[in-house]
Amino acid sequence: MLIDEYPQLLGDITKGKRRINPSLSIRLGDALGIDESFFAVLQAYYDIEQQKKKQTQHEHPNLKLLRPVLFWDTAINSINWAKSKTSVIRRVFERGNEQEIGEIIRFYGEQEVQAILAQLSNRSSILENNIQKYLR
Repeated sequence: MLIDEYPQLLGDITKGKRRINPSLSIRLGDALGIDESFFAVLQAYYDIEQQKKKQTQHEHPNLKLLRPVLFWDTAINSINWAKSKTSVIRRVFERGNEQEIGEIIRFYGEQEVQAILAQLSNRSSILENNIQKYLR
């Protein structure tokens, strides 16, 4: 496959260090036998997703009220609170203390928390007890 670009450029693109410009999109499309605009559209979707991440980066609960050990399997600062809200709510209601549960209810809103918890299957007894204690 000949696209007349340095291999390092493709490496930089896959690492998110460089963008796919329209000229490269055309050459990649021709070389791979697909629509010339495919990679340009893919780049646009990537750019939109990156912008969404930047905009929601500062939207998070008060992290001073949440123990990092509650999210032992990930860095608490890297959590996408919007995308992971079901997991976050479940985790906090199963393992959190009163302060943490209160902060999650404040952040997401009581109605949203109730709606998400209502959809959960395989509820533990601790989860059920905390639902009764904090939401009813």
